[in-house]
Amino acid sequence: GGGNDSFVSDGGTGAAPSNGGGSGTTAGSTSPTPPTEVLTKTFTFIDFPSTAQLTVVSNYQPPTETPGTTAEVLVALQQGTFSGLTRLNPRQEAEGNDDNPVLQPACGTAEVTALTSLMNEFPVRNQGATPAVRARYQELPAGAQRDFYLLPLPGTITAQKILEPNETLHCTIFAELDGQGQPSVTRSKALAVAEAFDSNNPYRTGSGIYDQNRAVFGSEWNQNPPGGNDGDTKIVILFFRSATLGTSLFGYTSPADSSPNPSAISNMAEIVYVNADKSELQTLSTLAHEFQHLISQNEKVIRQGTFPAGAEDENVSLNEGLSQLAEEICGFTFEAGNTLLALITNDYLRRPEEHEFFDFFDAGVGYGQGYLFFKYVREHFGDSTIRAISTSTEVGLQNLNAQIPIGFAETFRRWTVANYATNLSGVVPNIYRYPSGFRTDGDYPAGQLVGVNTLPMGADRTNTTGTLGAWSTAYLTFSGGNGTDLRTTVQAAPGSPIGVLYEQVRGTFTNLQQ
Repeated sequence: GGGNDSFVSDGGTGAAPSNGGGSGTTAGSTSPTPPTEVLTKTFTFIDFPSTAQLTVVSNYQPPTETPGTTAEVLVALQQGTFSGLTRLNPRQEAEGNDDNPVLQPACGTAEVTALTSLMNEFPVRNQGATPAVRARYQELPAGAQRDFYLLPLPGTITAQKILEPNETLHCTIFAELDGQGQPSVTRSKALAVAEAFDSNNPYRTGSGIYDQNRAVFGSEWNQNPPGGNDGDTKIVILFFRSATLGTSLFGYTSPADSSPNPSAISNMAEIVYVNADKSELQTLSTLAHEFQHLISQNEKVIRQGTFPAGAEDENVSLNEGLSQLAEEICGFTFEAGNTLLALITNDYLRRPEEHEFFDFFDAGVGYGQGYLFFKYVREHFGDSTIRAISTSTEVGLQNLNAQIPIGFAETFRRWTVANYATNLSGVVPNIYRYPSGFRTDGDYPAGQLVGVNTLPMGADRTNTTGTLGAWSTAYLTFSGGNGTDLRTTVQAAPGSPIGVLYEQVRGTFTNLQQ
C-alpha cells in the first residue's frame, strides 16, 4: 500500500530544505536498496508569481521489479505569508555538473511492432543431441521452395527463395507464395533489402544493418555448430503476406526456432519474419528491430548452443526498448518520418503514471517507455553500456543495476526528470536533458510529440497522484500563483525520491529541489 492514509506534515519552518540525494545504487550491485520509509518534506517559495510554475516529479521505486504493491504521492499547497522563510537563489541547482560521457546526437528510431507476447511462451532448452541433418537454406538456388511454420497462425506456408547464394553476404531471403504461386516480394525489392542488411543501409550509410546491430548488441547464434541452429552463416529473412498474418504485424522472431531438436512449430534456423507489404522504411526498421531480438535470444538463453541451466529471456520491457534503440542506431529516426515511433512514444508521454517500467503490458504496450529510457542511457553512458546490458547474462532490474554506472534507481529518477526538464530553456543541468537536443515535445517529420502528461494541482488543499504502480511516474503542476508565498509539502511514495522543479518564468528552468 501507500503508507499512511492521512497527510502528515514534517512540521518544517518553511525554509528551503537542503538538497537530498536520490535513492540510486552503486554500479555492480545486484539489487536496488532504496529506503522503505515515507519521506515528507516541505519546500517554500517567496512571492510565488503568476508567471511561475511548480512541477513535482513523483516516482514509486520499490525494491524489486514487481512487488505487487502500489503507492501514491500527496502534495499539500498553501498560499499565504509565512514567517522564517529563506529566499532561494533563482540559479540554485540541486545537481552539480554531469561528468558522465555524452554521446553525440544519435540517429532516431522507426516504425515497427514486434510480436512480444511470444517471447516467453515458448521457452527453448537443449533437450537432446544435436540433429545430424540441418536446413542449409543459404545453399539453395533461387526459386527453391520450402515450407515454414508461422507461429502466430498456427500453421505452415510455402515460400520461395528469391536470390542466388552469391548475391547476398549475411542474409537468405524467402518470400511467401500467394494463391497463384507468386512470391510476395519482387527480385528488385529483395536485392535492395539484401544490400541494406548486408553492406549499405541507406538510412545510415557505410555499413549494413547486420554489422550496425552486432557492433552494439552482440551476436546471433552462429557457433556450436558453425552457422547456428541451421548450420548457415546467413540470417534467413522470411517475408509473409499481410493476408496471412494481418496488416498490424510488422515482424517477429520465434523463440521456438532456436530449439536444437526437431519440432512441429520450429523452423530450426535463425529467422527474422517480416511483413512483405510495408514501405522501405518500415521493412528495414523491422529488420533492425527484430534482429536485436534474435541477438538477445542468443546472448541470454542460447549462448552459442550451450543452453545453460537457469538461463532466462530478458525482461520484455528491456528487450523491446533495446529493439527500438536498435532502429535508432541503424538510422531509422523521427527525422526520417517515423510516424509509428511518434505514436508509441506519445503513448507513454500521455500517461507515464500508468506505465510500470518492468511490466510491458501493464498499460497496453511499453514500447515508448523502453525506447526513451535506453535513448537517455545511451546518450549519457554510451554504446559500451548498452552493449554491457545486452550481452550480460543477467536480466531485468539486476542487469540494469549491475551495468549502468550509477545504478538503475538513480538513472530512472534522472530520466523521469529529464522527460520534463529537457524541454525547458535556461541552465538545465545536463543530467536532466537528452544531450542530443531531443525534446519530448518536439515537432518532427514523424509528427508532434506531446511532452509528458501533467496533473494540475490546486492551492490550499492536498493533491494526489492517485495510485502509482511499481516504477511509474506522475507529474503534478501548479501555476496559479498570486504573488504571495507558496508552501509545498510532499509526502513521497515509500522509499522513493521526489523532485520539485521550479520555473520562476514558466518554460524556463530555475532550480530543482529534492
